Amino acid sequence: MKLPGLLLLMFVILPLTASAQTDSVRVYVERQDFQSAIRLLDSVLTQDPENPELRYRLAQVTAWSGAYPSAIAILRKLVADIPSYSEAVVLLARVHSWNADYNQAETLYRSIVKEDPAYGDAQAGLAQLAFYKGALNEAYVLSNSVLVDFPENEVALQVRNSIQKGMRPESETQWMMPWDSEGNRGWVVSESVGFALRPGLGAFVKLRAVDNGASVFSWTGGARWSRYSASLGANAYRQTRRIDLEFSGSARFANSVIFANRYGLFDSQALIDRNVSITEIGGIHLYRRATQTLTSTSTFAAYSTGNQRIAVSLDYDKSFVLGEVTFRPGAVTSVSSFLKNDPTGGFFAPKWWNVSALKAATNYRPATSRFHASLTAQLGAQTIAPYGAERIGPDLSYSFDLSAGYTPSQDLQIVAGYLYSTLLNTTSQANDSYWAQRLGIRVFIRF
Repeated sequence: MKLPGLLLLMFVILPLTASAQTDSVRVYVERQDFQSAIRLLDSVLTQDPENPELRYRLAQVTAWSGAYPSAIAILRKLVADIPSYSEAVVLLARVHSWNADYNQAETLYRSIVKEDPAYGDAQAGLAQLAFYKGALNEAYVLSNSVLVDFPENEVALQVRNSIQKGMRPESETQWMMPWDSEGNRGWVVSESVGFALRPGLGAFVKLRAVDNGASVFSWTGGARWSRYSASLGANAYRQTRRIDLEFSGSARFANSVIFANRYGLFDSQALIDRNVSITEIGGIHLYRRATQTLTSTSTFAAYSTGNQRIAVSLDYDKSFVLGEVTFRPGAVTSVSSFLKNDPTGGFFAPKWWNVSALKAATNYRPATSRFHASLTAQLGAQTIAPYGAERIGPDLSYSFDLSAGYTPSQDLQIVAGYLYSTLLNTTSQANDSYWAQRLGIRVFIRF
């Protein structure tokens, strides 16, 4: 399915003035002055209106200018006049994909592959189409398949390189200094490294070190102690179904750490003494429509003590853009429950608990600056239902989280933040006078 050589010859022997004009078109395209290029091509076509190469070129430049419907109209007439012009069919499919008409693009690509399975540009087009649709694993496999036979295919190279850039290892380092109304304070240092095994499938390693500094909890006796933890995990992502599936498992060295006491400030000594570990598997479903986002999550956790926990949540927000400020009001609610009564398990395991809150987030990110800032406020209440005891709450609480960041490049981000919160968590039970504060720094690097 190749254009007859006669058509190429016709293009070569065009009058010298037309050839010079097409060279000028090339110069205009390099300057991205597409309108001037289109006017020149229209002028040349008045001398040779049926020339297929000039019509192809006009459609190509028109598409580059963003006028997709006009380019599609030119190409459809060209393909109708010369059905064997495969390059025009490929370009027509590509313009349909740029116009987000994926079904029509795929139909055209597959019509070429059906007649010529070895047609590299059509196969590369299918890989690019899969990339546009978010099916990264399919796009990666298809692009690699094309490059085996056509190692210089530009579209396949672009698809594979774009995916590989997104698969680069990432590192997130955090330093936190929390303290609360009960005299507890400490240092928390964590390091997380994530890397992709293939598109849609990744793995991560997390390390954490905690120095309590001081604690007034009776089970520590005011002693200073440090401990460490490590966890390994994997995550799978399917954008075509808008579902994140994640699996993580903990691995211990020295003392095991489960962050589960007083707003996550410190760890339960009973859990540490018993070397309790946890394995979690969960799913996230993300739904976006215009400026609205709804996120639902579900998680199942298994503790090495024999207990299990399930949790579900809904998080909704709507974005409003006011110049360089984005405002996102919304609401969030979550319900968790331990599956059996474990009064001797060494940690607080209620029958169920619920936290619901109204939230408002403001993000300031100037287009002309690498600095940005955000403020998130929540007003909510927690209700706890212990096994064999009266229900506690709802207890009204609130939090403010302020952060400022510097992003010198897309591969480096530094954020410093301050948090003040009276929001309770499941292990603090109820305490109207409790508050927690936290200073922190986060550094994100993509290698």
